[in-house]
This record gives sequence, C-alpha cells and structure tokens, in this order.
Amino acid sequence: MKKVSLLLPLILWYFSISGIAQTSAGLRGMVIDPSLREPVPFAAVSLYSQADSVLLDGMVTDEDGQFAFQSIQYGTYTIRVDFLGYTPLEMKNLSIDEDSPFLELGILELQTGAELLREVTVVSERELQQFGLDKKVFNVQKNLGLAGANALEALENIPSVTVDIDGNISLRGSANVRVLIDGKPSGLVGFDRRAILSQIPASTIERIEVMTTPSAKYDPEGTAGIINIITKPGGRKGFNLQGQLNAGTRNKYNGSVQLSYATNHWQFTTQYSGDYRERFSRNIQDRTNFFSDTTYSLYRAGKGLDIDDNQTVRLGLEFYLPGRQTLSANGTLRWEGEKENEDFYFEFSDEGSKLTNYSYRDALGVERGQTGEIELNYKKLFRTEDQNLTWSLRYSQGGQPRRDTLREDYYDLSDVLLSRSSQLSASDQNNRYLQLQGDYMHPIGDKHHLETGVRGSWQEMGNDFRVQNFDPISNTYIPSTTLTNNFQYDEKIAAAYGIIGGKWAKGDYEFGLRAEQTYTSSRLVTTGEAFENNYFSLFPSGSISWKKNDQQAFQLSLSRRINRPRSRALNPFSELSDTLNIRIGNPFLLPEYIYATELNYQFSSEKFTFQPALYFRYTTDLIQRFRYVREDGVQVSSWTNLDNAYTTGLEMVATYRPAKWWNINGNFNVYRTELNGSNIEADLTNAGYLFSGSLFSTWTIGKNWTIQSNGFYRSRGVTVQGTYSPIYSMDVALRRSVLRGKGSLTLRVSDIFDTRRFEFEAADATFDSYNYWKRESRIAFLNFTYSLRQEKRDRGEGGREGGDQGGMMDF
Repeated sequence: MKKVSLLLPLILWYFSISGIAQTSAGLRGMVIDPSLREPVPFAAVSLYSQADSVLLDGMVTDEDGQFAFQSIQYGTYTIRVDFLGYTPLEMKNLSIDEDSPFLELGILELQTGAELLREVTVVSERELQQFGLDKKVFNVQKNLGLAGANALEALENIPSVTVDIDGNISLRGSANVRVLIDGKPSGLVGFDRRAILSQIPASTIERIEVMTTPSAKYDPEGTAGIINIITKPGGRKGFNLQGQLNAGTRNKYNGSVQLSYATNHWQFTTQYSGDYRERFSRNIQDRTNFFSDTTYSLYRAGKGLDIDDNQTVRLGLEFYLPGRQTLSANGTLRWEGEKENEDFYFEFSDEGSKLTNYSYRDALGVERGQTGEIELNYKKLFRTEDQNLTWSLRYSQGGQPRRDTLREDYYDLSDVLLSRSSQLSASDQNNRYLQLQGDYMHPIGDKHHLETGVRGSWQEMGNDFRVQNFDPISNTYIPSTTLTNNFQYDEKIAAAYGIIGGKWAKGDYEFGLRAEQTYTSSRLVTTGEAFENNYFSLFPSGSISWKKNDQQAFQLSLSRRINRPRSRALNPFSELSDTLNIRIGNPFLLPEYIYATELNYQFSSEKFTFQPALYFRYTTDLIQRFRYVREDGVQVSSWTNLDNAYTTGLEMVATYRPAKWWNINGNFNVYRTELNGSNIEADLTNAGYLFSGSLFSTWTIGKNWTIQSNGFYRSRGVTVQGTYSPIYSMDVALRRSVLRGKGSLTLRVSDIFDTRRFEFEAADATFDSYNYWKRESRIAFLNFTYSLRQEKRDRGEGGREGGDQGGMMDF
C-alpha cells in the first residue's frame, strides 16, 4: 500500500513536468521518506546563492512532497531541505544557464537522524529524556508507567519535580513554578491547578519541557522556572483516530478518544476524555500544645475516600491560509465532580499525657463544577527564515460550587455522649480570565535575530463562603456571622519584552528584558475590607553558550523572576473539614522575587549523554507555609513572607544505552537551602541539604515486548519550622504491541512496594507536632490503546510542532 501511495504522486509529478513548456529558468523536485516510501509534505525548502550564501527564496513542499522555484536568474545555487526529525539535506553547485534553464532534481530522500533545535539533542527514535542547554525534554509516551495516569501523576515522574499531598508542584525544591500548556498560561489555573491537571490524561501528552532559566519571552511567573506540558497535535492528513481505555484496582476507570481529519488546507480535531476513580487515604497527627498556664496533647487518626468523576470535551479547527498563514480556534469544556468522605477519631490528653475525653467526626464534601475556555490563534511565516508574527486571544470562565457537612460527637471515658456539633458550609467559586498576546521575530543578517512582544491579561476570582451551625435549642441551622464571608480578587497585568539573540564564533547568545505593570486588589465583601498592591517590575534575562566541539558545550544563564500570591494563599476563609486544624490565606502577602544563575555542561556521544548543572537562587520575600496554635488550641496553617532564602545546588541528568535493546535514564539533584524568617521571629531560621534521584530502565524484547522500571528517592528536607521525611517508591510496567502495531496492551503497577507516604514534623513556641499522610499509591492498571495511522503525523505549514505554536489542548 505504501508503494502505491508513493507511485501515484510520482506519476502525476512526471506528467506535470513533461507537459509544461520550460520557458523560464527554475528548478523542481520531490521530497520523500525512503524508510516509509512516502512523500514528505510541508518540508521547508530554501534556495541560496552559492556565491555569498544569501537566502533568495523559500517554500514548503505540497501534500505530495513536490516543490518548484520558477522565474529565477541564471546562476549557481544551493538547495537546503529541512524537516523536523530528519537530517537536513543540501544540494550544492546547481547551475542554471542558457543551456540548462530548468533543472529537474528528481527524488530527494530525507534521512531520519539527529535534530538540533536550540542545541537539544534528539535521536531518530525519541528517548525518554532529551537534553538541551536551555531546557530538558521528557517524552511522556516513552514512559510505560504512565498508562492510565493523568498529567499530575506524569509530573511525579519528571526529574527534580515533586508533587506533595495537596497536589502542589515543586521544581528543585521550590513550589513556585509556572505550569504552561502548549507554551501558554490559562485562567483555569487560578481555580485549582491540581484539579485541572488531574483531568488531563497522560495519553494526550506528547512531552513535558522543563526550563529553569527561561527567556524574557515567557511570563516571569514561577521563581523556580517553567514546566511546559506539550499536548499531542492532530493527526496526519486524512482521518485519524486514537483511543485508550484503562481499568485500575479499587474502582479506577478512565478513557479517551481523539478524532481528527486533515487536508492540505485545514484540520479539525475533537477529543473526549472521562475519568472515574476512588482513592482511599489515611492520616495521623500527634500534637502537643504549649500555653502559658497549661499543656495538653491531641492525637488524631483519620481515614478518607476521595471519589473523582470528570469529563472533558475539546474541539479544534485550524486553517492553512495563502501566504504562509495559519488561523486556529480551540475550545474546551470540563465537567468536574468530587466527593470527599472523611472520618476522624480524636483523643485529648492532659499535661500528664492522661486521656481526658475523645470524639468522632464525620466530614462530607461534594463539589460539582463546570469550566470552559476558548482560544483564537494567528500565525504568519514570512519568506525570510526566522521571521514570523503570532497573535493569540484567550478567554476562560467557570464555577465550582461546593457543599460540606460536618458532624462531631464528644464522649467522656465512660463512653457517655457529652455534646454534639453539626455544621453546614457552602462555597461558590468563580473565575474569569482574558489574555491578548502578540509576538514578532525578525532576523538580523544571517546570524542574529530580534524578538519582541506584548501581553495584557485580566483575571477575576471570587469565593462566596457561607456557614451554618446547628442550634440544638431551636433545632435549626443558624448562619454564622463570624465565618461567613465573600472574597473577591482582581488582577491586571500589562507586559512588553524585547530579546536580541544569535550566534557568535563558537556558540549562541540571547539577552532580553521584560517590563510588567501589575494591578491587584482583593476585597472582603462582607466586612468591607479592601487590599491593594500595585507594582512595576523589570525582568532581565541572558544566556551565552560555547560549543567546544560536536560532543561538548557549556552555557551560562541568569534571570530575574517573580511569584505572585494566588487566591488560595490570599483567601482568608477557613477550610473546615478539621476544625482543630484549619487552613486560611493571608491577604497581605507580597510577591516574592528570585535572582537565578545557572551553569550547564553537556556531553553527548552515540551511547551516552551527560548534563550536570550548577545553580544558585536568591529569593526575597519568600512565600512559605507558617503554622501556629491559637489560644483555643486550634492549629492554623497559613502563608507568610519570610525575609529571604538561598539555594545552591547541583543537578545531573544522564542517559546510557549499553545495547540496542536496553536504555537507562538517570538523574540526581542535591541542594542546600537556607531560610531566614527573622522578620517573623528573631530566631526563625533553618538550613539543610536535600537530595533526590530517579532511575529509569527500559528493555525491548523482540519486536513486541517492552519492560520498564522506575525507582525514585527523595531525602529528608527542611522547612522554616521543621523537617519532612524521605520518600521513595518503585513502578514497573510491561507493554505488548498488538494488532500489527496499531494497538498495545500495558500492565503497570505504581509504587509496587507501597512505600510512598508523606511525613513531616513542625514546632515552635506554641506546639510540637508529628504528621503522617498516606494516599493509596499501589495501583495496578491495565491499558489498551488503539490508533489508526499513528506512525506519522501531519506536517502543517503553520508549525504545530513546538511549545509556543498553539495546540488544541490548553488549560
């Protein structure tokens, strides 16, 4: 069939060239993939003057791999053919004169090979990890352990990235990291990043990019850097289908299907995904409270069952217009459901550790929400290489109503019921986000370029929170005036940036500056309180690389970034599932700033790649959790600004292929953190080392079997008030290719030894506590994936390959 698919375009091409009178000077040819014996559409073909290497013209091949330059002057030329994933092809000394005014180049074969994109090393068969001096790329589809997983679980497998018990993401020990989807932010992040990421199936993710010192082009949000999740684009020309079903132990089911139809002029893509999972958890807290006149202890043991039921529909339409223009529209709708059922047992002891009384508490939370997002993108590619213009407009809106019921019974040591309390709470969250962004790149000569862009964004978030307490006298629920409130947050940002970059004798350079004006305001509607914080910031960035030879390169980079407090950290409402351990926000939080420096080295050979990086971060007004105990014995977990923090670290990432059937990927990260909270308390400081590492091993057995294991370890770490314990786990997976390569069956077991848990200790003058939290982590998943025409994707003129080109799936 592949031979027939190649033969027809060849016949048409032959008759087309034989029937045209060769009255003007020109040349033509046809580009194919020799391994697939198919044409390569949309490959970039450039025409250069042989004498001075000046670019004269350029185009892309049509859907049959053909190209033709006409009406060119007599002379000697060079042709260069480029396409992602293939080794560039050059043909020199192409002479056009009176005797030979029209050259027939015939069939040009592009060979699959190494691709260098900003010095990112890519081999023809994509490895699990790929290294670049400015970013690291992790190919999700190569990780068998993510069959049936979601985006949040995928991030747990990324080196130097950790996800805590609340779904908070940290990079190199810092929780202040920016998460993008297809190179762009989204207003839906303002709701609940954990909830949004948990709804994106890992099967729809192509790769994850980690940038620790991004350029001025990117939003400076996220002091630790940027995690960019690149979703799969639509298929190649024609009809494409990909679907997958997963079933896991203890009632976990999910699936997705993606359909697309593409022609040479447009593409339509639609996707549906659904996820239902039940997950149990256990937790323990052992806390002693110290007061001026007494001391008493509290022991808590809890168990819970969390049920998630989510559905997502996505639509995308993309047009390839004349003049190398692309116009696309994308839309996303999500229906979110969550039910949390928690049971707690409490023991209260006096100063002599003697039990005085105990209680049982039941907490039930039900959340149902709907969010939507639309996006318009425009891109213009000019004939000059590296000259392009993009515009994007994005709007999102959603609501998340939640209802909670809490009941607690208190008993004495004779099991006599002393009292009962009941509480109802309702929370209605809403979010709106609008963003307009434009970017332009212009080449300066052959080796340099200028980038500039503007962005404006507006975000509005609110939470109307109402509480009712049961009154046994009237036998009714009465509104609580002390807990009920309405919180509104508004943020506007205007930004502009400029970047100059290019090549020098032995490497690349890039220097940029971004300016931002931020206006923020938050209001406690019920009390009439208002808080404003408006500020102007400059964010310089720069990097310079030196390529010693084909195997070794160095890069030095510097940047300034920001972490703005979000609604969860600002919202002063209490989270009431445990009335003795509450969480509240701090509306007076300031943004934190970071100054980062990083030195990278890269060595690559045929079988081995190694990249160590030395990094240093200095942070001012560090945002961190802070716990204290009130006079009524309630522990409050909030947020505060610490004076500053220093982090110095070494990260090492490597791949090794000892044989064609065996591939090893490893990483190691060690850093020292010094925290200074003397602005809060005179002696509130802490320092310590932390190291983490993971090791992936992949074995390919024959043509159809693949086995993969992944081990992870993170050492003990420090916070400003205490320490958290080591975490370690191991995943295994087995994949079998079926249906002649169109399908696959994967069996995976996460945390096979059931060792993944979170423990931390915290203390100050008012309390000393030990905390343990365990979520179900040993899960067996069986996955079936089926794909039609999955071997080769469509190659669009608009350039759908890449993080900032725009994709169908964003959040």
